[in-house]
Amino acid sequence: MAGILVFVEQRKGKIRAASLQAVSEARRLAAGPVSAVVAGSGIAADAASLGTYGAAKVFVADDANLALYSAEGYAEVVKKACEQAQPAAVLFSGTAMGRDLAPRVAARLGVSAVADAVGLALQGDNLVVKRPVYSGKALATVDTAGKRPQVISLRPNVFAAEQVGGTAEVVALDGLALSIRAVVKEL
Repeated sequence: MAGILVFVEQRKGKIRAASLQAVSEARRLAAGPVSAVVAGSGIAADAASLGTYGAAKVFVADDANLALYSAEGYAEVVKKACEQAQPAAVLFSGTAMGRDLAPRVAARLGVSAVADAVGLALQGDNLVVKRPVYSGKALATVDTAGKRPQVISLRPNVFAAEQVGGTAEVVALDGLALSIRAVVKEL
């Protein structure tokens, strides 16, 4: 399997725990490199610390227009990171932001999204996802029929965040064509 790209959420420069869980799960699964993408303002300093959880490379979009979440802006950032990393899968944490962003990114990439994963397994070059159905009374096993990259959101607090040590190479994402129509002014 080629590498896995993980979208990492941050709030006020602090990386969210659910994103660390996603990076750790990507490291456990990947036969190829694990990379991460983070968007925001003033976040480049903390990006290298994602190597502690298994990311080899971190794509950073550090722009004042990305200080607060913007669906259009963040989707453009993840798409640009996908173009550079060429991952087999893109993982998101299943938080409010991840659930909003994952299908937008999948649509821009021309693939489908699988939401709310509680289990992931590698079968050949494909990630097979277990997700709850019928209000959690049953689990469905889903794959994306070989479409690449696979876009998957992981349910928070299901996968453990594990520190493995190391630092990540930080790569600035330049040349972003941000077209942000709606801007969040404050939370």
